[in-house]
Amino acid sequence: MFIAYSIVKTSFTGTGVIKDRNNASQVFAEYTISRIPYSVRSTLSDEQLGAIRDALAAQQSSSKHGLDFRLRVPLFFRAYYFVVLGGRDKRKFVVKLELQRVNRLPKAMVRIFYLLSVAIVTSGAASAIFLFLYLAKSFLGFDFFSVHLSDLIGVDIYGHARQFFSSWSWND
Repeated sequence: MFIAYSIVKTSFTGTGVIKDRNNASQVFAEYTISRIPYSVRSTLSDEQLGAIRDALAAQQSSSKHGLDFRLRVPLFFRAYYFVVLGGRDKRKFVVKLELQRVNRLPKAMVRIFYLLSVAIVTSGAASAIFLFLYLAKSFLGFDFFSVHLSDLIGVDIYGHARQFFSSWSWND
């Protein structure tokens, strides 16, 4: 399987494929301009097109990241991509606006939201731990109670898990 990746670096050293950011900005500008319908693009003067190109290239080059890791994984008939970006946070104004928006909400609503979020995460984690311990107990053959989980919920979780794991071939 072929996995394509590229690392764009600006301030750190290491191995990887270095891309020319100026060339990428120009390609982005040309591509964006090419998406303008011809009937509109033909009415623009060379000076106007140049100003649009410069503005698009400047916008693209201002979004530099210290770490720009892109991974493309082709699988059969589809391809998936993963992107990891890192760098100095320059969004202080945006973060300040988001905090102001949250602070405008009533304190009781924020507390209820946080409590509900914690309750949902905690109950999910507790359920997952309980299910893991139940399956481990069942696979080891321990029988502590006369009532089993399958009697309470009507689904034989242990039977499904046993069937699932027995389908794995460990001797390949």
